[in-house]
Amino acid sequence: MRDQTIQTIENRILELFPAGHSYSRTQISNADFPSGVKHFLLSALQRRSEIEATELLNVRSEWFNADDKDYQKVLQQAVHTLGKSACFPASEWPKALHQAVDHVIEYLVSPISMLDRFVFSAESPSIPTTDLLRKASYFSDYPYLTRAVEAYIDRKTNQRIFKIDFVRALSRLDHQMTVQYESADWIKLLTPLIKLMGLPTPGVPVSFVIKFFVEKDRQDIGLFIERAASAKHAEMVSSDSLAALLTEALSPSIATKEEQKPPVNSEEAPTLEAPPASTTPHAAPPASTSSPDKSPKSSLPLWKKFKKTESESVKTEVKLAPEPLWKAFSRKNEENALKNKLNLEGAIPVKDIRPDVCAIVLGTATANKDRFVWQLFAGNHAAFDETMNSLAAAPDWTTASEIIAKKVFRPFKVDIYSSTAVDFTNAVESRYSGLRS
Repeated sequence: MRDQTIQTIENRILELFPAGHSYSRTQISNADFPSGVKHFLLSALQRRSEIEATELLNVRSEWFNADDKDYQKVLQQAVHTLGKSACFPASEWPKALHQAVDHVIEYLVSPISMLDRFVFSAESPSIPTTDLLRKASYFSDYPYLTRAVEAYIDRKTNQRIFKIDFVRALSRLDHQMTVQYESADWIKLLTPLIKLMGLPTPGVPVSFVIKFFVEKDRQDIGLFIERAASAKHAEMVSSDSLAALLTEALSPSIATKEEQKPPVNSEEAPTLEAPPASTTPHAAPPASTSSPDKSPKSSLPLWKKFKKTESESVKTEVKLAPEPLWKAFSRKNEENALKNKLNLEGAIPVKDIRPDVCAIVLGTATANKDRFVWQLFAGNHAAFDETMNSLAAAPDWTTASEIIAKKVFRPFKVDIYSSTAVDFTNAVESRYSGLRS
């Protein structure tokens, strides 16, 4: 389906700009075809013309000082002037068009994965900031991602960007932007992909839509659409049908129905985070094998992946591995409640030692508490404390990021690209990543 779609779009453009001819910057700029493809072609032509002009002018003579500033300015101006007259040669046009369509489709479906592959080479784990900006600018259909890239680079003091850090930061920001999207928001975000298809029967391949939502960490929506398409043996979905499916998938009643269905991977072994079975003679019956699967490759909905039953969160049996901080915090609250009850009933008072919630959530970044309170919570200490309590009980980064978006970024209208916002989310995330100092 993917190759067929690419070929269909290429053929449509080749009807307007057939092979066997060269095409200039002006012709492509005025062309009536998808803006994302046009932007990629113009970016590629600009880069290729710079390389060709530089090689053409790279002739040194002992009669001139090549290091002279005026000499360098003349060369730069010459490269710029030659770039205005650049054109795709007839021999290169079909290949350039295929690359543009292929890359733009992949970007619209899986933008972060595409940037990962397009920006970074397999040989090097890092890249200069100038190269990152230039390569990322080939894509124009998701302006918020373009701004995220620029903001990320602005925060870096060094001149090289490492792939693992870049992809991780971009994924986090993408999730924060879309975590509370509704049907209309998703359709708006998918509009460039819908327009690019422009097939005789308007619609988008179901496989594209599923892949799109999986990368957005919304496997629940992808699974719902996959089931609906399978029931009708459909390979394409129109924009109207997609809007209806999204509305239904995001309906609270659907989540209730999904809870009653057994998980797809119910036979897989539990993850390391699952509480071990009790070794006491009166232990409760073993949990059902249909407990949520936490594997990243699972097709289970997000809400089911990270759902914790009350019985799981309060088990105090013998542990085979160190207990996570969020579980210790939850258990400590229960112990404190019991102590208070005993005190009310006249038992011997027990010293109440409360955990440092801020330290649990922020680690060493607790030193920046005042900065976070004033710049992220507008000085609202009560809101900060409430958020710390919620984050301390969050079992995973996905849950924590949703709390940050709901309780911090949206109500206080925080610029998520600001240095303070980034420092705050990094501090919270490091609790789950094992990078905390």
